[in-house]
Amino acid sequence: MVDHLYYNFYNKISGTSLDQWIPRYLDRCRILIHNALCDAAIGETEYVDGNVISRRLIRHYFQLSTFRIFAFLDDFAVPTARPASGARRTHGFAHDIQRAFYSGYLRQHGLKAQVVYLPIGIIGSVFITELRQNDNGVQNISGLNNYILELVRGIIIGGLYPCLFCDGIFRVLATRLMRGGKI
Repeated sequence: MVDHLYYNFYNKISGTSLDQWIPRYLDRCRILIHNALCDAAIGETEYVDGNVISRRLIRHYFQLSTFRIFAFLDDFAVPTARPASGARRTHGFAHDIQRAFYSGYLRQHGLKAQVVYLPIGIIGSVFITELRQNDNGVQNISGLNNYILELVRGIIIGGLYPCLFCDGIFRVLATRLMRGGKI
């Protein structure tokens, strides 16, 4: 059974499944996100002392020739039950396991998942580690930036690499565009 999974689904187990879609569908993904942003309007309402002062629609337009976003990156916590202590190695094991999967920040046990969402309806990449890692720690452990740099080697859009759109908590890297960054 293990051999069957290994030989038929190695790309999914190893974390290299994104290379099935990128760079082949890179332009299609960029166009889908670009069109979704340019075809819609955002309603803005200004209030003063609870009264509506003005309302307007804001439309964004981006040049496709310099539009770099091809996917979205997000990290999230997957809560789990407390790991059991009934293992063969008993000395210090329970404490080590508890520490590895406990987040003092969230005050729960669990896993942290890093997911790359493609606009063609595919989850392009998933990396899972212990919950105690922060988003930048998961980014470093996963090696996602280097992996994407490998995939988009030689593809330059507006003088820069194609990129993932993500939260502002992530470090600035060649393949990341944080919320509030220049598209």
